[in-house]
Amino acid sequence: MRQFLLKKTKKQYVNSGVLDTVIDRMRELGYVDDRAFAAWWIEQRRTFRPKGILALTMELRRKGIAREIIDDVLPRSGGSSDNAPDDASSERALALRAIERRMARLRKLPVTEKRRKMYAFLRQRGFTAQTILGVVDELTGKDYNTTKENYDEW
Repeated sequence: MRQFLLKKTKKQYVNSGVLDTVIDRMRELGYVDDRAFAAWWIEQRRTFRPKGILALTMELRRKGIAREIIDDVLPRSGGSSDNAPDDASSERALALRAIERRMARLRKLPVTEKRRKMYAFLRQRGFTAQTILGVVDELTGKDYNTTKENYDEW
């Protein structure tokens, strides 16, 4: 917050005492709450542009959210949180939702190419390798040496 305010005020117009007062007042009013922001950010991402745990963690870190807050709001597998229920099945559901619109473009590709593109897309979206492999196997089947007849159905 301090960096943002310094940037907006062009640094020379505000001294640090004023900034401290402003930030303290914003905290009192509830405008500066990293935990609430992180929970809101995660919910927005899950609703409108599904991303995996890895991508969400990196986005929040870039925004200056402390790792402890991220771990509380966005639990890893095995973690628990009241704010963001997240386990392997919900991560898998998010990955399926993320790849859903891509499927029409990949329909006519050979299975190996389709698998490679699906993996790359989901990895770019920040899903874990375990989640990606499960989703890709589910959507393409585990038969990597399929013939043309098998992938035309897909």
